[in-house]
Amino acid sequence: MNHKVSIIIPIYNVSRYLEDCINSVINQTYKNLEIILVNDGSSDNSLEICNNFKKKDSRIILINKENGGLSSARNSGIDKATGKYLYFLDGDDFLELDAIEFVMNLIKNNNADIASFGYYYYYKDDSMRDRMEKVKNDYELFMNSEEALIQILNRCISFSWMACNKLYKKELFDDVRFPLGKLYEDVGTIYKLIQKSSVIVYSSVPKYNYVQNPKSITNTFVFNNKELHRIEMCDDMYFGIKEHTKNKELLHKLEIFRISQYVSVLNVMIRSNTYDYTLIKHIKKMCRDNFMNSIILGNKKQKLQYSLLALNFKLYRLIFKIFIK
Repeated sequence: MNHKVSIIIPIYNVSRYLEDCINSVINQTYKNLEIILVNDGSSDNSLEICNNFKKKDSRIILINKENGGLSSARNSGIDKATGKYLYFLDGDDFLELDAIEFVMNLIKNNNADIASFGYYYYYKDDSMRDRMEKVKNDYELFMNSEEALIQILNRCISFSWMACNKLYKKELFDDVRFPLGKLYEDVGTIYKLIQKSSVIVYSSVPKYNYVQNPKSITNTFVFNNKELHRIEMCDDMYFGIKEHTKNKELLHKLEIFRISQYVSVLNVMIRSNTYDYTLIKHIKKMCRDNFMNSIILGNKKQKLQYSLLALNFKLYRLIFKIFIK
C-alpha cells in the first residue's frame, strides 16, 4: 500500500516553530506525500519560510490566503488535496520521522477508515517532552464507531477529539468540513468522521509532538463569547451523537462529558470573575438532573464537583477559589 497522503498544515504567525514542523514532514520515511502549506494571512515571516521550502521540495503546494482562522485554513487544504488519505498537522507542532509510515501500516493492517496514535507534550524552551499517556507496554485498540466515541468520552488515553493525531480516508470529508470561526472546532467535527467510519484503530505509541506554548489561547482564563464556543461545539456533538445511537453506555458518558464541558466554562467564569447567571442556572440544573449519572459514572473529582454545584453555587465558588490559589 503506497497511497498518496495529503498533509495539511495551517500556518498563522508560527515562524518560530515552522521550520521544525515542515522539516519533520519533508523528511518522513513515507515518501508519497502531498504537502499542503496554508498560510492564513500571517504577518510574520511564515510566508517567506514556506516559499523557501517550496523551492526545495516539489511535493509542496502553497496556499496563500487572507486570515480566516484554523477551520478556514484546514478546509482550504481539504479542497485542494488529491491524496487518498488526509493528515492535519498544526504549524507549531512536529512529527516523529516515521509517523506517516507508522499510521499507514495501522490503516493497512486493520483495513481502517481512521488510524490514530499517541503524542508527546513538547516544551520547546526547555527542549523537554512528556508522554501524554504513560504505559508500561504499548497497545492497540480496534474499534467500531460507537466504541471509538466511548473511548474519546472516557478521556483516559491519547485517542481524543484532537484532529492532528489521526489519519483519515479523504472520502470521510465528502460532506464534512470544520466549522468556520469557532474554537473547539475539533469537538464539532471528529465525531462526524467517526460516525461515518466502520473501523477505527488506535496505537498508544506516540508519534506526534504537541508543542506547548504558555501564551496559547488554550492556556488563558478569560470568559468571553469565544469561550462559549466550547459549549456550542459540545452541544453540536452531544445532539449529533444522541440522535444516532441507543447505546446506553455511550449515552451515559455523553451526558457526563457534556456536563464536564459546561462546568469547565463555569470554572473559567470564576477564574476571570465574570459571570453569566443565566448560564450558571442552566449548569446547576444539568448537574441536578444528571445527579445519579455523575455519582455512578463520574470520577471522584467529578462526583464532588457536580454534587456541590447542584446544591450550592456560592459554596462551590468559594471552595474552587481556595484550591486554585
